[in-house]
Amino acid sequence: PFQLKFYALVLWRTRGVVPRVLRLLYLRDAEVCDYTPDAEELARFERTVVALWRAIEQATERQDFRPRPSRLCDWCNHQAHCPSFGGTPPPFPVGAVAAGPQPDARSAPSAPGADE
Repeated sequence: PFQLKFYALVLWRTRGVVPRVLRLLYLRDAEVCDYTPDAEELARFERTVVALWRAIEQATERQDFRPRPSRLCDWCNHQAHCPSFGGTPPPFPVGAVAAGPQPDARSAPSAPGADE
């Protein structure tokens, strides 16, 4: 799952250690989801996250956020502002470009299980 990969990546980059295992517990139905990351997979995932962030930055610079209608639109509270529903988006905020991911200046993170 994306959220576990993201959390593992954050732990790796902030603590310098790949977590041995992460567990997500769904409280409603007691479902358990375990994730055992490895450094190579996290490095690939990091490239994906960085590419996604760059795409967000470019869309922000161009002020180009086109709607992508889906079934989820039925539950959206922003239809009055959505061009897909004949709405008008609010003006784009001035100075809205945020700082993106920063390169990690530390040495290479440790291998999985090194935190024991």
